[in-house]
Amino acid sequence: MFERMTIGIAAAVALLVAGAGTALADESGTFFMLRSYQHSYITVEHSDESYTGGVLKGTQTVLDSSGGPFADGMHSTSECLVFSHSSDAGITLEAPCVNTDLEGDLLYTTAIRDQGTIGTGGGGEGRWELRGGTGKYAGITGTCPYTTQYLAGDRLVTTGECTWSKS
Repeated sequence: MFERMTIGIAAAVALLVAGAGTALADESGTFFMLRSYQHSYITVEHSDESYTGGVLKGTQTVLDSSGGPFADGMHSTSECLVFSHSSDAGITLEAPCVNTDLEGDLLYTTAIRDQGTIGTGGGGEGRWELRGGTGKYAGITGTCPYTTQYLAGDRLVTTGECTWSKS
């Protein structure tokens, strides 16, 4: 009898551990994302420096994903505020964004960049920080190295590879 109970407990523990491994696998991952925006910026020249602020409005599409809340082909709208300072020393840029998916869940991200430019033909490399959200994005954190290219007509395209986890 003791032997059967030991085997039963061992089998139950094995099932629990296997289930926990599956749950843990769903709590992190990677995805590749494309963002396309139109911007409306205002720049103020100030001595040897310039300050730029404005809005980005566009879309975000997940092109490849390991799973989780970031499904392949998922589309969202995206709105960002952009704050930038440029001088002979370079650029500092920060852009907090709110991304809204088709189900109405919000993902909060912040773009940070300290190289490149913000004019047509410019751009540069930076990182997005994933900062949680609502619904399926609650508790999501991570980073995404990205590359931005500014196009004619006040447009820009950004691609990034993200690594995320959920707490």
